[in-house]
Amino acid sequence: MRLKDTNRSAIVSNKFKNYFPGMIDTEGPNKENLISNNHFRRELSPGGNPPVERPGRPLRRHPPPR
Repeated sequence: MRLKDTNRSAIVSNKFKNYFPGMIDTEGPNKENLISNNHFRRELSPGGNPPVERPGRPLRRHPPPR
């Protein structure tokens, strides 16, 4: 999900499952956004391949899950 130039938006009660870093990206001026009561889950891709770096955005490294 990408927030671009948003003000007073709400992202509430969602389930996010992603294979790549950056489940919620912000771009430009974003003010007074509410992000609450969400479930974020990150897994390896179905093929077991590592995440791919997107052009212009470096890959963020996260520690492995426990």
